Amino acid sequence: MKFQVGDKIRKPKGYAFDGTIVSVFQNTNGDTRIVAELDGNGMLHIFSESQLEHRDNPQQIDIQF
Repeated sequence: MKFQVGDKIRKPKGYAFDGTIVSVFQNTNGDTRIVAELDGNGMLHIFSESQLEHRDNPQQIDIQF
């Protein structure tokens, strides 16, 4: 699976959502769903894998000048 419980995530498109994954499961159609808890708020939201990205992705390089 792309995500695991405890991963730090962000939703890069649309409304902002930075959080922590608290559950990963498959729905009755076999699609992977992610439950994430919003940082600083505690609100839970269900996402598909394609809606999220890792916040601390070691493959992602940030260049600052």
